[in-house]
Amino acid sequence: MESKWAVFTVEPVYNQEIPTISEEEMYQYIIELRRKKVVNVSLGEREPHLLIHFEDEKTLYVNGHHDHYECWQAGDDDGEGWLVVAMPGDEIAFWEPED
Repeated sequence: MESKWAVFTVEPVYNQEIPTISEEEMYQYIIELRRKKVVNVSLGEREPHLLIHFEDEKTLYVNGHHDHYECWQAGDDDGEGWLVVAMPGDEIAFWEPED
């Protein structure tokens, strides 16, 4: 994730200010979420903000808007599977395996 992100216990508002937290706090949030069950993944309606909803009602919100840089990408680690990228200018690009 190259852009700002936050974990919310309520549905985030897209223009909501993302709190500034320390790198240590960022790692702690990710560590706490790593084994949580994902119940839904969605994108923002106008910008490709990434929302990952967990069974404990927390939502990981990743900003998807930037005019010049990719904000986030999601995919598998081997480089031969799928990849989804939030592109500059609010576009989404994706690659999928040939098979």
